[in-house]
Amino acid sequence: MPAHPFGDNASELPLLDALALLTKVLWDSIGDVVVAARNGMAMIQSIAKQCSHEGKPLVWTTPTGFIVEQAIYKSRSVRVETALFGGIRIQLNEQTEEIDSIKMQSSSAPNFVHSMDASHLIRSVNAFTGNGIQDIAVIHDSFGTHAGNTDTLRSCLRREFVELYMDDQLGAFKDEVQSYLDSELEQEVPMVGTLDLLDVLESTYAFA
Repeated sequence: MPAHPFGDNASELPLLDALALLTKVLWDSIGDVVVAARNGMAMIQSIAKQCSHEGKPLVWTTPTGFIVEQAIYKSRSVRVETALFGGIRIQLNEQTEEIDSIKMQSSSAPNFVHSMDASHLIRSVNAFTGNGIQDIAVIHDSFGTHAGNTDTLRSCLRREFVELYMDDQLGAFKDEVQSYLDSELEQEVPMVGTLDLLDVLESTYAFA
């Protein structure tokens, strides 16, 4: 019988310890399966860290022209004493002018991906209307319409996805950030893999 991944005393682990261990197992597995995604995330986080060290926000322009500015500042606790009800002390968080490097790094990759998803959504909705689809339901990266328009909708989704990522979005991100930094960005843009984007146009399960 194969050994339990959490060891012989797995049932005795406190819940938080088990969650922490499971998180590491899943994280390592993701790195083995989607290598390029992890490399891209590491590049974005490293660039965000460099911005933080210069005391600057992380700024990029999405493919649809939307300007994203990520600026997360440290906060400090301030105690306020009042005369209410004989004297009440209130603890408030006050934003400082110092960039929070840790939060900037952890937020950078998800925000970049969300901005790309939003760009795909906007481009797709424009394509829907251009192809006669007027009734559209969207929730982040989920799309819906009447059943009779499903094939057209899926065709538009695939085409806009391919056209969006035919361009080097990570390279454009790095170049734009470099344009306002004082130091040189030495991070390497991850190499393109073997996926032929044009195959997405024929994919049955690209979007459901």
